[in-house]
Amino acid sequence: MRELVIDVSRWDTNVDFNAWKNKRGLWGVIIKAGGNEGGRYKDPFFETHYRNAKAAGLHIGAYYYTVTTSTSEARKDAEHFGN
Repeated sequence: MRELVIDVSRWDTNVDFNAWKNKRGLWGVIIKAGGNEGGRYKDPFFETHYRNAKAAGLHIGAYYYTVTTSTSEARKDAEHFGN
């Protein structure tokens, strides 16, 4: 059985998770929590996407996009993602 999962971030501002779930069988969502392109940041829509996906009863995952090239910077990104 295949499960439908979508990826959302700050570029997806008006996602109707209930409509996706009811009309397309959405099972889960992967939400961008932040990244380090141009400096470490938290995605401004993370909390909204998380709250709305949870209210729709979806499975939720998160990711942090990094373009790090050293172990020490990767550790800093991991610490930032964990906060």
